[in-house]
Amino acid sequence: MDNAFSPVVKVTIRKNDTKFFGPGVAELLELIDSEGSVKDACRAMGISYSKGRTILRRAEEMLGVTLFNIQHGGLGGGAAALTDSARSIVSSYKAFEKDVKNYAHDSFARFFPEDPKLL
Repeated sequence: MDNAFSPVVKVTIRKNDTKFFGPGVAELLELIDSEGSVKDACRAMGISYSKGRTILRRAEEMLGVTLFNIQHGGLGGGAAALTDSARSIVSSYKAFEKDVKNYAHDSFARFFPEDPKLL
C-alpha cells in the first residue's frame, strides 16, 4: 500500500466571484466532442440534461463564446459539435491544470517530507 503524502489540487476558473469552469466542465465538453450529443455526454457523467445545459450556459455566458453547436432532429437524430473556441479553451485549461498540479506537487515535496515524523 502506498503511504506517500500528496497534494490534491482542483483548478477552477472564476469571474466576478462566480465559478464557471473547472474539471467537470472540461470533461463535459470532451464528452460532447466524443459522444456527439449533449444528452449522451450528460448521461456519461451521471448528471441530468438540464443540469448539464445550465453548466454549459453559464460557461458560455462567462466566456462570451459559443462552446458547441447543435443540429436538431432529422433522420439520424440530433448532434452536437464543439466549436473551435471550445476546443482551444479545453486545451488551454488542461495545460494550465497540469502546470498548476505539477507546481503543487513540487512545492508540496519541498514543504512536506516523506517521513511524517519530520513534520
